[in-house]
Amino acid sequence: DLTLDIKETAAYASIRVQKSHTQMFLSSLNPTIAFTFTRLQSDQGYNMSVVNDPLIEQAYLDVAADYFDEAKKRQVMKDIVPHLLEQVYILALPAPYLYIPWQPWLKGYNGETMIGGLTSLYDFAKYVWIDQDLKEERTGQR
Repeated sequence: DLTLDIKETAAYASIRVQKSHTQMFLSSLNPTIAFTFTRLQSDQGYNMSVVNDPLIEQAYLDVAADYFDEAKKRQVMKDIVPHLLEQVYILALPAPYLYIPWQPWLKGYNGETMIGGLTSLYDFAKYVWIDQDLKEERTGQR
């Protein structure tokens, strides 16, 4: 049996920060763990599963020790992922396709919706520009 306990934003944030949930916690945060383990390290705020796994802690230390050694990082990930999948600390739900069309005269844009963390949602807009000549050529308007 499943009971959904939907909260307003402040209560939701409080539960997330205090980790006061007793069972599952649904978060829209990307469950990606590649090289950072921010959702799985015991001392990270986004560790909603309240994981304290020595194998993950060691994998993080191994990656951090030689962070710019791409081959080593990939090997550490290859070694730890089977363990992560067995533990099912994070249940990654399927994501819908996302279509982001834009006009050819919008320059400096490649379909991104953020450039950094969640606090930078739509911040990309300050880095794009309109090629007025191309826009006029295609539409007849500047």
